[in-house]
Amino acid sequence: MKFNFPFGIELWSVLLLSFMSASSAAIPDNSLPEGGRNLLEGSSPQPLLGNGDATLQRENHPEHGEVWRYIIARQPKNPWSVQMGESITGSIKKGDKCLLTFLARSSGKANGTANVEIKEAPDYFKVGTRDFQATTEWMPVHMPFIAAKTVPDGKGGVALHLGGQVQTIEIARVQL
Repeated sequence: MKFNFPFGIELWSVLLLSFMSASSAAIPDNSLPEGGRNLLEGSSPQPLLGNGDATLQRENHPEHGEVWRYIIARQPKNPWSVQMGESITGSIKKGDKCLLTFLARSSGKANGTANVEIKEAPDYFKVGTRDFQATTEWMPVHMPFIAAKTVPDGKGGVALHLGGQVQTIEIARVQL
C-alpha cells in the first residue's frame, strides 16, 4: 500500500525526515545511506556575489571543514544574485530518490532556498527545491526529493540562493 502526502511527498521522505530530526541532537556526520553516492565528489563550490551586494569569507572549521560565510550587506534585486553553486558529477534519473544535506548557521535569523537544478538557461529547471532557515547554532538542513526530471551528466548543479535579505549566513558540508 502506498500512502502519499500532499504535494507529492511520499511516506519514505516523511519517515526519513522524522528519523533525521530525532537523531540530529548532535550534528550528523553526513555519511551516505547504504547504496548512495555523493554527486558533489570532486566538485568545488562557486560563489555568486551579486553586483557588490555581498562578500565572501572562507575558513577552515575544526569540526566542519571548509565554511563559506556570505555577508549580504545590501539586498540584491533577485535572491539568486547571491548564491553558492556547485556542479553535480554524474547524472540523476527522473524518479531517483535524492537527499541534499548541508549545515547552516547565521549571526541572527537568516534564510535561503536550496535547489538542485538543470543548468540550462533561461529557466534552470528545479528537480528539487526547499526553503530553509538558519539560526546562531549550526543546524543540519535535509532536503529529500524525488527527481522531477532527468539531469544529464555535466548539466546538474546545486544552487543555494542566499540573497533574499540582508544577512550573514555560513554554509558547510554540502552533500548530495
